Amino acid sequence: MVKRLFSKNFLPFGFFPFLTVFFLACTGIFTMLDIIEDINDLLHFFSLVFFGIGALEIIYALQMKKENSNKKWNIALGIFTASIGLIIQTEQTHYVEILSFYIGFLLIFRSTISLNLGLDVLSHAPHKGIIALVSSLILFGLGGMLVWKPELFKTSQISWIGISLLYSGFVNIYIYDAFKKIST
Repeated sequence: MVKRLFSKNFLPFGFFPFLTVFFLACTGIFTMLDIIEDINDLLHFFSLVFFGIGALEIIYALQMKKENSNKKWNIALGIFTASIGLIIQTEQTHYVEILSFYIGFLLIFRSTISLNLGLDVLSHAPHKGIIALVSSLILFGLGGMLVWKPELFKTSQISWIGISLLYSGFVNIYIYDAFKKIST
């Protein structure tokens, strides 16, 4: 069973990207549903999830070797995501605005990498590339709103963080799938 999970045919885009998307989507859903109500618990949860996602992305990049032409981007994304997890864990101030800033900055970075991958997809499959680019730009906008205009979401800031993380998961799954199809 474990060997089958790591096979190339089990998932069209790979097991580690699937876990990354799964954790981002679940984190978004947990956040939107207010399952974790205490801000300290929420910060610890985000810290663990981001550190885990960063580790998964680094492992994915190192495992793919020649198959993945964007290995350096994946390693950078993994290091950045894990770093955000560590920063959230060690941050002494526990405010939603600080959490919004870190997650917004992470989404901006993730959308930048998604834009890069979307441009690669665009040259091989134009309609998939356009969807990937537009989705990445929307993700960039969501991240930018969390960083630069958090007061717009004052009453529902945690819900917007959840929506942004859930959308990030969907953008990643679409781009991983499209990129995998054009690279084979």
